[in-house]
Amino acid sequence: MAGKDGKKTRRQSLWGHTTIGGGFLLSDFTDDMPSSAGQILMTGKESAILRTILYADIFQHAPTVQQCHEFLLTSAPCAYETFLATLNSSTDLRSALARRNGCLAIVGRECLFELRQQRDQDAAGLWRRARRGMRYFAALPFVRMVAVSGALAMNSPRSTLDDVDLLLVTRPGRVWIVRTVCVQLVRALNLSGVRFCPNYLLSEDALVQRRRDLFTAHEVAHLIPMAGWHTYRRFCLANEWVSGFLPNVRLPRQAGLQCGDARDGLVARAVSRLLGGRAGDALDRWRERRERRWLPPEPGRSDPAAELGRHVLKGHFDDHGSGILREYAARLKRFGLEDHTA
Repeated sequence: MAGKDGKKTRRQSLWGHTTIGGGFLLSDFTDDMPSSAGQILMTGKESAILRTILYADIFQHAPTVQQCHEFLLTSAPCAYETFLATLNSSTDLRSALARRNGCLAIVGRECLFELRQQRDQDAAGLWRRARRGMRYFAALPFVRMVAVSGALAMNSPRSTLDDVDLLLVTRPGRVWIVRTVCVQLVRALNLSGVRFCPNYLLSEDALVQRRRDLFTAHEVAHLIPMAGWHTYRRFCLANEWVSGFLPNVRLPRQAGLQCGDARDGLVARAVSRLLGGRAGDALDRWRERRERRWLPPEPGRSDPAAELGRHVLKGHFDDHGSGILREYAARLKRFGLEDHTA
């Protein structure tokens, strides 16, 4: 993540290697943001469109017109025809937004169009290299769902060597066992040149997200399930609150329709039978005690992004989301816009 001085900060991940930013990064060009739109009086729909592009710009992302509509930052659903009519007819938006090849960016930030093309190419290459590795995670004992999150889920990696962030859902009481196996699997798959980072594990009885804000809503909405379709549907139903931040998003999204359920292989079924009862419960508790020795201290209330517990293991120790939301609030203020979630 980039700090206010523009320098990248480093964080220690759950997987024994140091990463930079964890995929989503604050813009390196914050100081280049124009502010002339701050004096423009816009309608509610115009403001919603501009808010959406400002939020995407934090991630150096130029969304398509369709993406802007789907993730429109508004307080109520907006039909695509109404959205498109506003975008095409508004003189204020024409002065604030640039358009190229169906994508949108803030005027003065046209460099994001070329960056998007490059990241689209990088994403296609990273997807090809990462798909095979994802099957190994789906075949692990006690794993019920595997989903891609972070930059790759938005098709916006910084390069073909960017981390592949994963969210895994496990059987209840087996989060720490799965984490232990994942550590070894990550090390093995690193040899293939793909850096997997399963930095969010939660059990089937902990699908509801404790933190509810715009950043988390985007993370939930952008998830791309690779295995465990029925568990993904349950996850979406448990987090219907997302519609309060992104009313145009309909979960589950179409992106997950091609994935099936996670299926255990022969070895995984044998392990599941062996560790399915009290022996597995004891092993999971033992692994938790042992693993905690190597992890950062238990996060306090001032660090809402990280969770280390029996049912949830979320290793976002740098609380990247809070930095994103502070930057978003600063941009809204610079452009004279109100936060639709306030």
